[in-house]
Amino acid sequence: VIACTQEADYDRYEYNCRLPVRLTGKITKAGNNEVLVGDTPVEVGDVPFLLFLRLVLELRRNKSGIVSRVDLRSEGYFGEGTDDHAINRLRNCFIRALGNLGPKDFIETTYRRKTVRVSVHPDLVSWDAEKLLDHDDERVKALVRQLVQTAEADSSSAT
Repeated sequence: VIACTQEADYDRYEYNCRLPVRLTGKITKAGNNEVLVGDTPVEVGDVPFLLFLRLVLELRRNKSGIVSRVDLRSEGYFGEGTDDHAINRLRNCFIRALGNLGPKDFIETTYRRKTVRVSVHPDLVSWDAEKLLDHDDERVKALVRQLVQTAEADSSSAT
């Protein structure tokens, strides 16, 4: 159920997805990261998962959730000339879970020119920090620590 304030955010920021997204911290038998979209489990490999985490972090930092491609490249999420390939690899993970929503409407590159974002309200995104902090990849742990700090800052400013 989406609250009135969230509905106003949907209008203001033009989010496309209304399904809850949960980063479970579980590793599947195939060695991928499990993300729940609604009730549908999605398997995301480590490289696209890092990009997804970075986009989720930006969404928690500011409700527009946009990250410039230049920043993502300088932070090491894209190699030279591989932006579209990396974005499409991430989008393809979610195809089955989005229902009528297209993957290009979930991982958006058209909301603002030369940017990328996850098009969902930040309140609908949750994660299991304890399990995610057990991840083998130090880069995942670093992003999760930043997510936790951002969420703690949000909750302390709300009180």
